[in-house]
Amino acid sequence: MGDRRRAPRRLAVALAVIVGWCAILLFAWALRPIDDTVPVVIDPAGPLADVGPIERARVVADNPRDQVVECLGLFDSAARDDSEPLPALAEGFVYGRAPCDEVHTGARLAFALNSALAVVALGAWIALALRAAGRLGGRDPGRDDPARETERSRARSHG
Repeated sequence: MGDRRRAPRRLAVALAVIVGWCAILLFAWALRPIDDTVPVVIDPAGPLADVGPIERARVVADNPRDQVVECLGLFDSAARDDSEPLPALAEGFVYGRAPCDEVHTGARLAFALNSALAVVALGAWIALALRAAGRLGGRDPGRDDPARETERSRARSHG
């Protein structure tokens, strides 16, 4: 009998530990700055735009194809601090897209989806725990009581 009484307490402790752990992981990830690996391409208006294919291949092979840019955290209003300059690229190269915008939007979406999934999982777990305890699902706790069943059978036989 002692184990049955401790089961809801154990469930509550396990639930608190799991919710706490998920919150720590989710927010620890969300508070860190985001890195964006941005492709580097030849500037179509730059000095390398008019060189031949062999020379272009040599120049591209000698330079990195992408550049890592550090973005702001997930909860910051802007994706990147515009007061800080972007990492310098070799002459004749430009960033292939705007740094940080796509990864910042994607990270916010991932955070929202992970948070929603955690809330749904928590709600489902609580509903299952309550249902298992007989507190949810329209089950009448007195219906299974033998004393009430005896009263009902007596009422039917006298009625």
